[in-house]
Amino acid sequence: MAAGTRSPRFKMILLGDFGVGKTTLFHRIKLGRFLEGDHPPGQHSYTCEKTLPLKLNSRNCQVQISLWDTAGEERFLSLSRSYYRDADAVLLVYSLQHLLSFDSLLHWLYLARQYCADGENVDRSLQEMLERLFLRNEFQHSSLHLPLQDAGYYGRCGC
Repeated sequence: MAAGTRSPRFKMILLGDFGVGKTTLFHRIKLGRFLEGDHPPGQHSYTCEKTLPLKLNSRNCQVQISLWDTAGEERFLSLSRSYYRDADAVLLVYSLQHLLSFDSLLHWLYLARQYCADGENVDRSLQEMLERLFLRNEFQHSSLHLPLQDAGYYGRCGC
């Protein structure tokens, strides 16, 4: 990006049943680490602004995200239209420990489609995911011994 050019900014919202880990994911993205213990509603911020590095081909860029957490409000079915307004991406979250939360994803997807323009870049996202899976598969079956993180296929993950 040229000097003086603003980084692109995207609003991302977290959706899913209560207790599936949205706030845990929120804090992991916000602070770069997981927090220990429970996160009582009302004791954390609902949004975080963060600038993240992004590699595009051989260019290094920066992207600003505005990440929104429901902070437990989904329990009361009280998420307002302003929560969804102007969202660029929806991260649907469920828990393997609560399999009914997976079935609820259809409900959350319905709400996302009802309140925001969900559906743009679906094909592109699917294509990128398949490319990464293909590269991972090819690497695992090759004689190369370079870790995928070192090859730039994955970001550093604390998990």
